[in-house]
Amino acid sequence: MIYNVQMLIRLVCLLTVIAMVPRRDLVNAEWYADIYGGGSFTTRHNVESALPGFTVTAHDAKFDTSGIVGGRVGVWFDRIPWLGAGLDVFHFQPTIGGGQTLEITAPGLNGTTTIQTINVSVLGLGFDVLRLRLPLLQGDVYPAGRLQPYATAGPALFWTRAKDTTNLAPPANQSDTDMSVGLKVGAGLSYQVTPLLGLFGEYRFTHFEAQHEFTGPVQLSETFNTHHVIGGLSFRF
Repeated sequence: MIYNVQMLIRLVCLLTVIAMVPRRDLVNAEWYADIYGGGSFTTRHNVESALPGFTVTAHDAKFDTSGIVGGRVGVWFDRIPWLGAGLDVFHFQPTIGGGQTLEITAPGLNGTTTIQTINVSVLGLGFDVLRLRLPLLQGDVYPAGRLQPYATAGPALFWTRAKDTTNLAPPANQSDTDMSVGLKVGAGLSYQVTPLLGLFGEYRFTHFEAQHEFTGPVQLSETFNTHHVIGGLSFRF
């Protein structure tokens, strides 16, 4: 909880800085809107189940590979054309696959268990408070460069819905949604096919933690470290 509060404070500060950008820079700026899709690969991690009085840890759980879709809008500033900012919305599903036999530990307990599927769906809202690009192949038609390597970083909000099957029954098929604050960073390459339309490819990494409350009471805690590879279209105006 303290971690989330600290991240929210930082987020508010960064958005305040963006709001202070002179209006002239925004009016004369280069705006963009992106749509994209790709794949998401969440690395193995421990999953903890907190019950009254003790915690059970399932070690090295595997998350399913997922597709990712999203859209992004933003601006490259007028007086500093290599600097920009953006807002990014995306969705992926790092489900914890069933049939895994995992080592489990708890106070006074060591053993293994076979878990059933926990369906996970994530909606992310990324604040790209720092976007940097390198203008290459510049000319009169493409003053900001036809080829643009870029990097992006900022905090993100994650809404994570977890739906159990029979791991925590009864009752079966419990679900819960958690909102948490995390991090999104990335790097990519954009190529302008025309002055108004570009193609891009990007690698990004997201990190966040989620906690879900189920009947029991049981608190399920997961950590998501995910690599994303995406490609899409960029509209400039």
